[in-house]
Amino acid sequence: MLLINEWAGSGGDYFPWIFRQLDAGPLIGTRTWGGLVRSSSAFPLIDGGFVTAPENRVFAADGTWIAENEGIAPIGFDPFLFFDPFYCAQRLPIIGTI
Repeated sequence: MLLINEWAGSGGDYFPWIFRQLDAGPLIGTRTWGGLVRSSSAFPLIDGGFVTAPENRVFAADGTWIAENEGIAPIGFDPFLFFDPFYCAQRLPIIGTI
């Protein structure tokens, strides 16, 4: 199970996407931010800061953009259901079923 929210961006969008692709468990919480772009250049400012601009997007194998402007949505179940240890244990392949 993975808890997600709207404060997650970039890797916080990519990791839940991979988690879902691998069927590693349910996503709970709120939709992620939806800003999965990469900046590979940083331009220095006189005050020691930097300016960056998005340059690359992340694509799925089918050619669609991953999470950009949409985010990753959690499943629609009641999150309190996932606090049941028996429910969680049945969904973790490492532990097995109870």
